[in-house]
Amino acid sequence: MKHLVNQWENIVQLVQNIGGEGHLYMDSVATENEIVMTERKLDIKLPLSLKEALLRVSKAIDVCWEFPDELIVPKPYKDNSFGKLQWNLHELEVLCDERDQKRLLIHHVGNGDLITIDVADDQPDGEVYYWYEDESTEYLLAKNVAHFLNNLTTLCLIGLEVEQVEWFLSSEGLCADNPLALKWIKWFWSLGKKPVIDYSTTGDILRLITHLGEIRPKQMMQLTQMDRSEVKQELLTSSLLENEWYRALLLGELFGSEIREWVLSLWEGADENLLKERSYLTAKCLPIHIGLPLVIKFVEEQHMTGYEAFHHLSYFRANDVIQWMTNYATLPFEGWDKLFAASDPTWEDLTQWLTSDEKRHMFIAINAIGALLSFREPTYFADRLAYGEKPFTIRNLPNSLQVAKFFEEFKQTGRGRNRYHYIDAFLHLLTSMR
Repeated sequence: MKHLVNQWENIVQLVQNIGGEGHLYMDSVATENEIVMTERKLDIKLPLSLKEALLRVSKAIDVCWEFPDELIVPKPYKDNSFGKLQWNLHELEVLCDERDQKRLLIHHVGNGDLITIDVADDQPDGEVYYWYEDESTEYLLAKNVAHFLNNLTTLCLIGLEVEQVEWFLSSEGLCADNPLALKWIKWFWSLGKKPVIDYSTTGDILRLITHLGEIRPKQMMQLTQMDRSEVKQELLTSSLLENEWYRALLLGELFGSEIREWVLSLWEGADENLLKERSYLTAKCLPIHIGLPLVIKFVEEQHMTGYEAFHHLSYFRANDVIQWMTNYATLPFEGWDKLFAASDPTWEDLTQWLTSDEKRHMFIAINAIGALLSFREPTYFADRLAYGEKPFTIRNLPNSLQVAKFFEEFKQTGRGRNRYHYIDAFLHLLTSMR
């Protein structure tokens, strides 16, 4: 079994060489006395090939690797971006399945499931199983630990979550010589023979964003350095970027008013699945006196709730939205409070709404204070693209003493008393910023 260690070292080294992460920890080998003591504690005989691994390889092993984020793993292996194998003689545990069959737990899978070995009295070298945490399902991984380690190592120490091993399973467990396995092994080892992270075209960047599941500053910067006409064409026509929201964000951020006519054309026949994207692009690419009336009319025609309206009007960051809300926004307040907070509110807006005879205005305004506080927390890069870098705040705010005096008088009215913690948190923030 010692030859396995050399292969583990090679796997970890390859991943590190291409910019990924990996490590291999090995304790000393187990002693015969440690084996005996463990068997007494667990009241079982350790499986023969597990015992051999403990005595000849290590009593505790932790080997793992993870590709760099920028590496796109080909389908159907997209979930195999990391691998991990562990065992520890002193952490072995005996479990019983629903048939009262003893199983030796040797490894916790990252998703909560378990790798176990059959340790029935009539199984001196029991089979290795993947066992769902809720005990609802299991499937065979290998006829014993030796076969398990050999096949897992040949498969480049793939991760053991169900999505990672399903392509390599047969009726006899993990298979390292079926066509899918051979293709995976060939691709993995080819990584050490050529550059693997070379994104030189717009298409490459869009594939990477799809792979990452998010837009990152680095990819945004790369797009700004490429040919603008090529980037625009790819974003408008390519299917390489699967997330339509990200497509809209990139178009709006990179091209703004340059695509004004195209954005206007979206209002001629809207795709029902891209309405939020159309509203964002309208806010980003059209003059406010043209774009805002289009979106407000749409919101009114659809009789939108507060949350729905927020996802169409908040991108304008415009005080005109609050003036429109005066007559349109209703209870329940959810969503309207966030829209108020995102729409460049002034101190005059806030105080007028808090002291209004309209109950709905007071509830929206006081909850908007809480929304403003939440907006101050760090956001995803995509959110910063959507809303811009301008901080969410209250415009024309007087000095902190005047603010405190107003809120103290407001509290004395008893209105909205269940939400005074928003006011207290806001005042605390003002004090800390002095």
